[in-house]
Parts: sequence; C-alpha cells; structure tokens
Amino acid sequence: MKQYLSGSLVTVAFFSMLSTASANLLVNPSFEDPSIAPPAFDYLGAPGWTPAGGVAVTTNSTNTQYPVPVAHAGTQFLKMIGNGQFGAFQSFTAVAGETYEFSIWVMNLSDDPFDGWGLIAVDFVTSDGFISGNPTSFCTPSYFNCPDPSVEEIDVYLPPEDGLDVSDWTQLIATETAPVNTVQVNAIIIVIEGSGVLFVDDARLTKVPAPPALWLFGSGLLGLVGMARHKKA
Repeated sequence: MKQYLSGSLVTVAFFSMLSTASANLLVNPSFEDPSIAPPAFDYLGAPGWTPAGGVAVTTNSTNTQYPVPVAHAGTQFLKMIGNGQFGAFQSFTAVAGETYEFSIWVMNLSDDPFDGWGLIAVDFVTSDGFISGNPTSFCTPSYFNCPDPSVEEIDVYLPPEDGLDVSDWTQLIATETAPVNTVQVNAIIIVIEGSGVLFVDDARLTKVPAPPALWLFGSGLLGLVGMARHKKA
C-alpha cells in the first residue's frame, strides 16, 4: 500500500508542477481591486498596473452614469479611452529562453463604440537596453486609419457588440520567447489611436513550460511509479 501511495504522490507532484508553471503572474488581473460601489463607479488607474500613456479607468458593471457591458468575470473591468494612447502594463524579472503568453478579453460596446486600433504585447528588455516583443494588434473594421495589412498585420478586427452577454467579449493573445540577455518581461495593453472606449477584463500572463523539460521530468516520474508498482508485484 505504501508503495502504491508513493507512486500516486509522485504523479500528483507532476501535475502540481504543471499547475504552478501556468500560474497567472499578474497582480489584479481582473481589475477587481479596489471594490467600487455606488455612488463611486470609477477609479482612476488600476492597482498593480502602471499607466502606459494616458491613465485608464477601473469601472463597475453596475455603473449607471454611462453605458457599460457585463463583466467577463466578477463585476469590474478596465475602461480605455480611444482618443490617444491609453494603456497599462506590468513588468517582471525574466531570463533568456523563457516563453510567455499574455492574454486579455476586450469589449467594443456599441453604445459608445471604440473606433481605432491598438495592441497587446509581450515585450522583453535586455541587459543592454534592447527591447523586443511580439504584439497582437486589433482594429475596428470601419476605422479609416487602420494600419495597412501589407505593412503591419492586423490580427483581430473588433465589431461593435451590445455587451449584454459574456460571449460578446473577444480574447486577444500574444506569445513570445525571451531573447539572449533578457532581464525583464512586460505585459502591455495599449490603444494607439481612435475614438470611443474599449473595455478590458481578465488579463493573464503565464510562463509557458519548456516541452523537453516537461517530457524528461514526466518520464522520470512515470519511471518511479513503474518501479514502485514492480516492487509491489
């Protein structure tokens, strides 16, 4: 019995490592802090996030001062103004070879539609100050100044939605691997230009496990389990 339990515990440890590897690194990823209740519907900025350009606003799904969508999760989300560069980012220590995935959910609400373009990105800063990254760009189909797809690819087009259902939210994802001499990774959300507002909810930054390392580790665990069962037999 003890040998069987040992194998089980090893297997659990393996899946626990997978869970840890995919943990969300972001502080306040769903913009639920601080708690906002009437009559204070808005909070300038978002705790844990650094402004990128203009300061975005944390607002509440119960807001009656202006139209808002249902939240993707919880009751709060980030409101980004389209008339200029508005955004937010978080930074973390990183090293070369690490792969990160950054995702957010966005809403283009038809009552005050966003008409413009922007991006999310995983950016890396190296020890010599070099910055590299892999952005995922978004744009509304009607926006006259969308970047030329032949010059800069637009990954996602955002049509207006009524905002009455969670299915109206669109997920954006950017993934990139840290280059040589990396010291920092940035997860960035930014509206470049346009008009109207864009709502953002449920951001997530995860470190993607290296497949070879997981394979070797998993193979070792399975071997231990097999040995334990062999001894039992």
